[in-house]
Amino acid sequence: HQTGKSSGQVVQHRGALQSLIMRYTSPAGEAGYPGEVSLSMRISMPSSTELVFEHHAVADQETPINLTRHDYFNLSAGRSADILDHQLWLNSEKITEQSDEGLPTGRLVDVSGTVFDFKQSRSVAQHGELHDGGLTDGFDQNYVLASEESRLKVAGRVLDPISGRGLEILTTQPCVMLYTGGYLTPATSRFNRFAGLCLETQSFPDAMNIPEFPSTIIGPDRPYGEKVVYRFFQDYI
Repeated sequence: HQTGKSSGQVVQHRGALQSLIMRYTSPAGEAGYPGEVSLSMRISMPSSTELVFEHHAVADQETPINLTRHDYFNLSAGRSADILDHQLWLNSEKITEQSDEGLPTGRLVDVSGTVFDFKQSRSVAQHGELHDGGLTDGFDQNYVLASEESRLKVAGRVLDPISGRGLEILTTQPCVMLYTGGYLTPATSRFNRFAGLCLETQSFPDAMNIPEFPSTIIGPDRPYGEKVVYRFFQDYI
């Protein structure tokens, strides 16, 4: 994005911080994508335990867009160097099947009875499945939410059983990508493997090449607008 233009704006209400708006303009042809795209992200805190991100984009030509967030979470309050004991529940019964190259095949696979099953809350590494299940690098998988409607709904919850800190994620998107930090290394970051996990809400991946997936094409008459909410809580167990 070296050729694009970015800006930021702090919106205040009665002297208090209400929201932060970040803007970016991607020129036509940047990274090979057609059309000029104007993006904005509003970050707000409607309460002390809630963080809201609203993503918007308009384009002067038809172009694919699939925005997400890559925020890492470790809720242990510094008591654990990894998230393997974090309890995770995902509002999903299916994943998008991946090819050997890691690309979606277009087929949806039921997670029941597999290592990918988080329909009931369980630890990220329950029963050593990260190794016994062949997932030596952890999870890096797209989950299809039980409700694909473009309304705000719960995507998942994660809880650290030691600190009692929890996070609930809501989104208008149809999918969430679970990544458990298996490729983190001190050589590329200050963290070790599994130091944090990401729950990346998104549209169906590679949808422009898979007719079965909902379109991710926007244009002059079809703007982009999605929302994700992080709700933090304390479970006194």
